[in-house]
Amino acid sequence: MPKKVSQTTDFQELDVQNIAIKEPLNDIEVFLDFCKNDIQSATKELEGITVERNRKHLQKLVYVNLINRFDYLIDNLLLWFSINNKSMRDTILNTVDKDVITKKEVFEIFFAKERSYELITEKIKELTRSNVLRSRHSSKLLKILEVCLDIKDCMKPRVNNSDGKVFKKTTGNKNLPNSIIGYADWLYSRRIV
Repeated sequence: MPKKVSQTTDFQELDVQNIAIKEPLNDIEVFLDFCKNDIQSATKELEGITVERNRKHLQKLVYVNLINRFDYLIDNLLLWFSINNKSMRDTILNTVDKDVITKKEVFEIFFAKERSYELITEKIKELTRSNVLRSRHSSKLLKILEVCLDIKDCMKPRVNNSDGKVFKKTTGNKNLPNSIIGYADWLYSRRIV
């Protein structure tokens, strides 16, 4: 068991000064409400089930639902960041760096001035869906943390494996990953076990 060190709040506080806050924070709020209300009530109901086989099956369904909702949140955040975060947008646009665009296409975008912004944002979202959202869960989370939020030490051993809390540092565990990304990937992979 890793040694407990003072808990950090690096990942609990989000600097939202430069974000058009409403959409992503609303998605996060919906997920947190789901965790607080639905998951907690499901956990209480699971404690009352005495037949182990039934409890284990229902526990698995609750866990899969939680992981799927989290994955949906990550996908929505990546789509939002692909438009509203310069670093993420540059990462996405680098995937089409060598693509050629005709003058006709450029003129069509300019002449559709009422819709040009919508057209461009939809194209960027399409690129995000095809290049980023098809990636592993851990690489999507890593993009949010490193590219969008500029958090650089996601691969350091910082997660207490027994409860999932993030610390400034922990001692290693040979059986479970101790990095934030590794631990998130391990949790995600357990939904199919």
